[in-house]
Amino acid sequence: MRVELGLLLDFPAVIVCSPSGVIYAQQACGTVCLQPEQEGFLVPLSDELGRLREALEGHFAAPPYRGTGFAVIQTAGEYWRGIAPETAQWLDTDVLPPWIRVDRQKLRDSYEAWIWVEVHSEQDPLPAFVSPEP
Repeated sequence: MRVELGLLLDFPAVIVCSPSGVIYAQQACGTVCLQPEQEGFLVPLSDELGRLREALEGHFAAPPYRGTGFAVIQTAGEYWRGIAPETAQWLDTDVLPPWIRVDRQKLRDSYEAWIWVEVHSEQDPLPAFVSPEP
């Protein structure tokens, strides 16, 4: 089954990569209109006050992204597009919960609406799966 997230996804979420029979796709990079997809399980992130979404939308509207969803980066004389290392650091430090970190090996495959992350389970149980107190 293929699920086009598009306007259906009005909240931040993580796709846990795993054989599930469900492939999630999301339009990314504005008018470039990339269609990244991944098989797995969709896990919503808490964003009750909309702060995470607001921070992401504001950041990707400003330079070097200017609403395109990616930046052209030069590293060691090579040009590539994706999210800048500075954006990854900002996300890790100021935006994402401490158990989620941007995957530095996949910056070239990350865009405003599709950022590759690593979920660290050394912490207490993942917040998305914590049961409420009885």
